[in-house]
Amino acid sequence: MGTWFAPATAPELPAGLADRYDGLQRELIAEGTLTTPRGLTVRTEWSTLNPGSGALHEFLTAAREARGNGTSLALMGKGASPKAWYAASTAMMHRGLLAFGGIGGTDREEANRSASLTYLATGPGAGYASLVPLDHHPWGGYVLVGDATILSALRSALPDPVPGLAEATWEDVVRRAGSLAL
Repeated sequence: MGTWFAPATAPELPAGLADRYDGLQRELIAEGTLTTPRGLTVRTEWSTLNPGSGALHEFLTAAREARGNGTSLALMGKGASPKAWYAASTAMMHRGLLAFGGIGGTDREEANRSASLTYLATGPGAGYASLVPLDHHPWGGYVLVGDATILSALRSALPDPVPGLAEATWEDVVRRAGSLAL
């Protein structure tokens, strides 16, 4: 899922996934557009991605830099429903809207935490593992959050060995990478 913003006075909607990242979008699951009371046009698209696209790294970098505001990535096993992921990830779209105003202070932090926890907790039952960006260097990249069944299935689908793939505890991630970008 990606969310993009533009002033409501802009002549066109913000460019979407297919327009920004050539060959990355495999299938559009859903899309939505709204205009905020403060005059901001918001475009969100939920899509399945082509993992062989040359634009994948650029998209993953942009999603990581967004720090979880208006983006959501997941890996699914066979038989998992992209529609279930779509429903759960709408909470992450709302995090993007919170970044541009509305509630503030402690209330915003609570809303952000609630949205993130709702999204992450839904994954195991819906058959997906969330791909969560790391916040700081020296570890760049993502952490997969899911139950043991889906993580085992995903790991078995990868070639052996995979450069850069590390098994780490959440304590290792926090100590070395700062935190998750949620």
